[in-house]
Amino acid sequence: MITLEQIAATQKSVKDGQQLIALQQSFFQPACEEAAAYSRSVYQIPASTCAEVTRVAQAQSADAQAKLRTIVDAAVKSAPAGSENGVALFKSAIAAATTAIESAQKAARQATEAAEANFQPVTKSAVRAAQRGSKARRAA
Repeated sequence: MITLEQIAATQKSVKDGQQLIALQQSFFQPACEEAAAYSRSVYQIPASTCAEVTRVAQAQSADAQAKLRTIVDAAVKSAPAGSENGVALFKSAIAAATTAIESAQKAARQATEAAEANFQPVTKSAVRAAQRGSKARRAA
């Protein structure tokens, strides 16, 4: 980390505006990189929390679906004769609900993966843009 004394000492040697701009950018470049690294580490906190919550929710959902299947199977065994159509309709509704839940979980997982995939390139591109700006001003 650069101290104010170091900045003041180096600014005394500046001879023109271009050197001053280049000097200031050289001080701010590490700060930009540190900010990008910090944002990545901060992003990892909710991302890992989301992954853990998703994992727990999927495990609980699978457990609930297994229990529901057990209940439905027990109910089917004790259903009165002639209720086959009703039982088939009930099983069909359960299967549709299970498919809808799995589709929602898959969509949420894909959205999370897309957000994570986009976050890294955006951060890297911001750091590269800051570096290019710094190099371009030094060259000018």
